[in-house]
Amino acid sequence: MSRGLNLVENYIEEKLLHLHTQTVGMIKKVNGDDTWDVQPLIQTKELDDDGGEDLPLLLDVPGLFQRVKIDGAKVIIKPDLDIYSVTNPEAIINGENVETDAELRERYAASLSTGGASTLEALRASILRVAQVKTVLIEENDTLSELNGVPGKSFSALVYGGNDIDIAQAIYKTKPAGIQSYGSVQVTIADSLGNDHLIGFERAEEVPVYANITLTTNEFFPIEGLDKVRTNIIKYIGGLDEDETVYNGLALGEDVIYTKLISAVHAVGGIEDVTVQLGTVADPTGTTNIAVSNRQVAVTDFGKVIVQ
Repeated sequence: MSRGLNLVENYIEEKLLHLHTQTVGMIKKVNGDDTWDVQPLIQTKELDDDGGEDLPLLLDVPGLFQRVKIDGAKVIIKPDLDIYSVTNPEAIINGENVETDAELRERYAASLSTGGASTLEALRASILRVAQVKTVLIEENDTLSELNGVPGKSFSALVYGGNDIDIAQAIYKTKPAGIQSYGSVQVTIADSLGNDHLIGFERAEEVPVYANITLTTNEFFPIEGLDKVRTNIIKYIGGLDEDETVYNGLALGEDVIYTKLISAVHAVGGIEDVTVQLGTVADPTGTTNIAVSNRQVAVTDFGKVIVQ
């Protein structure tokens, strides 16, 4: 008889899930009308005696905190003689936090713009709805001559984030007929009659940000304090953390403000003093702001932020 996960009609015995995934959950028994919230949700599958089966997992609790790096899930919540170990061979990604009030207001404003098709605001709103797109800037040239690098009677969308094809499709569906969508990134989109249309747009230039943080701490500094400081820096600037979480951070054209980095560090308790060295190359030595143009966006990651 198979061991591990034992499912009998409408009764699920309390068993740990032997999973290769980010969270080890526990299915609670369901009797009659008495039900409990189930986390995680899984496909019904029995395990062989030797274990080793992979079971798919879908968490029913949203949020970025559900993301886990490779081999980051090793704790068995409730010991079971049939369960020997658990791990996740791949990083767990995706998931989003509940939107903030500011994000709600921005989405609401964008939704109001979608009603006027072929307007710049409608075009921007359409691109912003593309998955993973963070910022959009549109330059329009309604003259007959080139202006700021944009040909006459055309527009150029500067986009940060998102997939090229998805962005091009959003532009094609919303742009004014007969007006060129200009840019160095070019994607061919076919219409309903099979005719091809070349859609162009520009990508925002990423400005890499390196930071060396040196702390003076006291007895109240938490054990995981170094990681928390690094995460706070990444949250402010924007980029990839060690647990595969991607933070939006600064918007297009926003400078990296030196004093705001110091404030982000002091958000962690037990820090008496801090020295921040900042720059756009490895081993930074700067102690001033990093200027970012309106066609650039500052980004960092856990490998560029050193905390000691």
